[in-house]
Amino acid sequence: MHTTLATLFSLLVFVASPAHAFLSTQDKAQILKTLNEENLNPGVYYEDIRCSLRNRTCLVKMEVQRHRAGCMIERMADSADLYTEQKNHQGHSRMVLSPYAEEILAACLAAQL
Repeated sequence: MHTTLATLFSLLVFVASPAHAFLSTQDKAQILKTLNEENLNPGVYYEDIRCSLRNRTCLVKMEVQRHRAGCMIERMADSADLYTEQKNHQGHSRMVLSPYAEEILAACLAAQL
């Protein structure tokens, strides 16, 4: 009886937990680095990106002129809707936002500035 309850509880916790993200820790760090290095908006610092494959969304957390803010990027099928990998002439790769994600983020950020 106890093992059955424990198994059911474990399944409920797994099902109720947030969906597995499609953004690895390394990719997230590279995207944030690129966003902050190429930032054209003074007073904006990108802090975190949280993605949910189940909800098909990513929340970009940032600091805008010393205030915490967030922008939601919705309707994503996979990581290609969020970022792409680019290689420079030396062969080094970097992660940049996809045109779709960049457009959504720019519109959201413009509304907050």
